[in-house]
Amino acid sequence: MLTLEDVAHRLRQLRKAASLSQQQLAELAGVTRSTVSRMETVAKDDMSLKVVLRLLGAAGYELHAVKRGHDGTADG
Repeated sequence: MLTLEDVAHRLRQLRKAASLSQQQLAELAGVTRSTVSRMETVAKDDMSLKVVLRLLGAAGYELHAVKRGHDGTADG
């Protein structure tokens, strides 16, 4: 992922893979549905890493750093 748009697209994919609506994910993450929508569309280039991490966690995922061109994460 190289851009905020890439992150937003992946977040939407993961939410759908977890079979969650925006409202359901928002409730699990303790944010509003409009916040989920903003994160998935990068409205006004507004993307809080804190919120992205909460949304990923609520959908059952976590964020890992991966060196460009490699499959493994930075921690292994």
